[in-house]
Amino acid sequence: MLAAILAGLSVLTLTVALTYAYLSPRLVIQARLEAITATAPDAPRGPGSLARVLARLRRIVLRLTPHTLVEMMNGALDRAGYPSGIDASTFLFRQAVAILLTLCVLVLLAAGVGNLPAGLWFFFLVAIVTIALAPFIKLRSVAARRRLEIQAAFPGFLDLLVVCVEAGLGMDAALQRVAREARGATGEEFQRAVAEIQVSRSRGDALAAVARRVGLEDVARFAMAVRQAEHTGVGVASVLRAQAELERDLALRRAEEKAAKIPVKIVVPVVIFVLPGMFMIILGPAVLHLVPLLSR
Repeated sequence: MLAAILAGLSVLTLTVALTYAYLSPRLVIQARLEAITATAPDAPRGPGSLARVLARLRRIVLRLTPHTLVEMMNGALDRAGYPSGIDASTFLFRQAVAILLTLCVLVLLAAGVGNLPAGLWFFFLVAIVTIALAPFIKLRSVAARRRLEIQAAFPGFLDLLVVCVEAGLGMDAALQRVAREARGATGEEFQRAVAEIQVSRSRGDALAAVARRVGLEDVARFAMAVRQAEHTGVGVASVLRAQAELERDLALRRAEEKAAKIPVKIVVPVVIFVLPGMFMIILGPAVLHLVPLLSR
């Protein structure tokens, strides 16, 4: 029985790992390329490949998924910067396949072993819930980390933008130059905004979309200030300079708040880890001398 349980757990781990390793964006791209080549007049009409079958299964899962859930997943992936290049359909298809494989392993294990212990049923229930929720929790963590990264880099981004505009570049050219030089999530978001501006989207709408994806008040304030400057005819350089000064003040204030919280956060580790060792070093020799005296 123990061997069957261990075999079932091994199969469960292997199937879930292979699901997430094989159902990658490369597979989606391959299926799309095969679908495009299949529509050509001289394309061979051979049997469908595994990538094409999986792409069809993805479309079926996407049809069965509520539209609100798909929209929610698109928004969550958008805020996370589309990690690994996956879209909502691929993400939901991975989840569905992993849960179905887990249920299949559970059914096969129950059929082979017979009556499973209650603890093993509870373990499989926890495994199914973990497989279903862990990617969503990871996605929220990636989005939060990305938001913090943009918040830390945004004051420097604005300073460079002010320098470029005051040096004589136009707003669009300065935004393109600074976005190209920026690293990490900040550069990715503003390069996307520059690409949207180049395809005839208004600058205010593109920056508002960045603020909506990032979810930061700093970026939303910047986008609103740029849009108001465009509508009122105020010089963009003065608006950017005021925004840069405000962002520097806010960054300094955040740093001061973090520094003020350090003494409070360090109390618990000091009490748990440092003070017991200090008491043992200081009072230990005295206790060793007092024990024989008190025992007489």
